Amino acid sequence: MPPAIRHPHALGRRQAWATADDDLRSFVGAVASAAAADLDPAVCVGAYLHGSLATGSLYRPKSDVDLLFVVEDRLSPARRRAVALTLCDWSDGRPQVGDLEVSVLRRAHTLGFRAPLPFEVHYSERWKQAVRADAVDFARDRGDPDLAVHCTAVRARGVRLRGAPIADVFGPVPVEATRAAILDDLAWILTGDHVLRSPFYGVLNCCRVLALDASYGWDHVLTKEEGGEWALARLPEALRPTVAQALACYRSPEPVAADRRQTDGHDWDAPPLLAFRDHVRGVVAGW
Repeated sequence: MPPAIRHPHALGRRQAWATADDDLRSFVGAVASAAAADLDPAVCVGAYLHGSLATGSLYRPKSDVDLLFVVEDRLSPARRRAVALTLCDWSDGRPQVGDLEVSVLRRAHTLGFRAPLPFEVHYSERWKQAVRADAVDFARDRGDPDLAVHCTAVRARGVRLRGAPIADVFGPVPVEATRAAILDDLAWILTGDHVLRSPFYGVLNCCRVLALDASYGWDHVLTKEEGGEWALARLPEALRPTVAQALACYRSPEPVAADRRQTDGHDWDAPPLLAFRDHVRGVVAGW
């Protein structure tokens, strides 16, 4: 018999944009308005939500808030910096542990996608310190392969917060670009003992990738939760408690400090995680 789940959890409230807590909706709406004002109404095409809050799978102790802004023209370095600083300031007052992840893109690029897609501004928790220390070269143009996944998500399951309709702003994304970005993230999870550093994310992301390859296709957008549920019904019996544990942690309503969010605030048993990693490595090797 497989081992029992070591750390069971209560089930938290799963939130979508339409059903989100008032403070979260107010925060996201205020961020969209503030960033759009910095971008200048003359060039800001719209603001779009994707990720867990758009797909109805946000759990407050674990999930981030994912936004894309689209503009008509290239931004000056000064305007790029101003937008990034505004996002830093709003991040400080966010009502949940998870941070913002935001990219500002040009409509010519979102309509005519090419990988890696260029961006005007990017903000995430990892950029925050560098932005405030003025250590980011805002005159430099950059691209991000992960934007293939983000743009695919907006087209498939995104929410327009303001501005032009999604269909008028986001063109098709080559499936090859989306698959490459997803597999690049998977490679990190399967390298060394990384799955021990980020257990529930690593396990659920692996499940999502296996589901895309085996059942749904790489142009489909799945949540971590949907990937986990798929795996519970299909993976070998010995691996299912690890998947169930990851889902329980992801869905838990218990508050978790930011520096312990990757593990849900507790220790994990290494052997089942590494056995899960090795199984996924074997599947991927056969692709």
